[in-house]
Amino acid sequence: MKEKKRVLILGNGVSRLELKHRDFIKDWTNEIWVCNRGYLEHKDFQNFTRMIGDFDPCNKAVTYKECHNLNFDIYLRYEGWRHKICQSKQVKQLDVPDEYRADSGSTFVIQAILEKYDEIYVIGMDLGGADIYVTGLHKEDKSDWVDWWRRVARDFSLDKVTFVGMDHKKFILSDNPRDSYAKMYLEGKDHLGGGFKCSDNLLIIGNGESRFLHADIIHNWKDDLWVCDKLYLQYYGEIIIDRVMTSHTGIAILSYLFKQKNELNYQIYTNKFVKNYNKEVHCFSNTSTARNVPKNKWCTYSIVINQALVEGYKKINIIGFDSLSDEAKPKKAYDKKFIAEYKIIYKEQKIEDIKTLNFIGEPQGFLHII
Repeated sequence: MKEKKRVLILGNGVSRLELKHRDFIKDWTNEIWVCNRGYLEHKDFQNFTRMIGDFDPCNKAVTYKECHNLNFDIYLRYEGWRHKICQSKQVKQLDVPDEYRADSGSTFVIQAILEKYDEIYVIGMDLGGADIYVTGLHKEDKSDWVDWWRRVARDFSLDKVTFVGMDHKKFILSDNPRDSYAKMYLEGKDHLGGGFKCSDNLLIIGNGESRFLHADIIHNWKDDLWVCDKLYLQYYGEIIIDRVMTSHTGIAILSYLFKQKNELNYQIYTNKFVKNYNKEVHCFSNTSTARNVPKNKWCTYSIVINQALVEGYKKINIIGFDSLSDEAKPKKAYDKKFIAEYKIIYKEQKIEDIKTLNFIGEPQGFLHII
């Protein structure tokens, strides 16, 4: 059987410095390609074979390669700079058409696709934010990088591409605004924590026992997925969780510690800012769909439905929000508080918004009580 062609391409986003990513790179035994000044770290890379860059990094790489007696190929991203390169014959030409030579990372990915690599792994391509070598890059709006990656997906496909760590493919393939990441890192927030709205189709899993009747739906779900309260423990390793949603600050903190320990990527939302965890735990939206009801007084289920409506999901699928017993309160139906809050949401929403709610199972949620 023919051995698969595999390559690891390294960008210079700061996520590349994470320990788990450094270990991944250290253990990689196939080809490694790097972008721009990444060649300076050649001692840390097995099978470093290529670099791509702008004029300045390529020009310096030519001299560095000769001085250190190294053997790697240098590719210039834009051919118009070739006449400025000393010893330009040492710089190879890309197969990538000129119109697709945008940033170094996506250009190198296209090159790998054109060379028919079977598996293309990328690390450190963060689509904006802080950079290992370029100071202040986190203060620049790099939404055009999102545009370029979306063009790669459209014209070449990302089927053979794997993002190590946070999977940006979900965002790239979504209809989310191009500046969704930029709005975060420009405000000093971490855009690499996962949990972004990447689809108009959402599944929310509550604690009701009826969720066990719909395990097939849960385990085959491909779009955005939120779990309530401690369900991050039950579904760990079984499904990809985008967010943990809870009205209990204690659970929010515990889910963050669990996330760190197990190197997970979900985001955490609760109903108020948590001291010492304000960067790690997000607060539910300040916009309330139901007027005159302070959201910090709502139970988890009500506030999660509220959040999904605020974010404009077109289809909100709900499992475990039915009238069967709740694991947290065995043999006890839903309390009157949630029913009252749901009635408020139902009453104050436009009918087209309420139609986005799809209660899976019997009875059909709380529609029978309205």
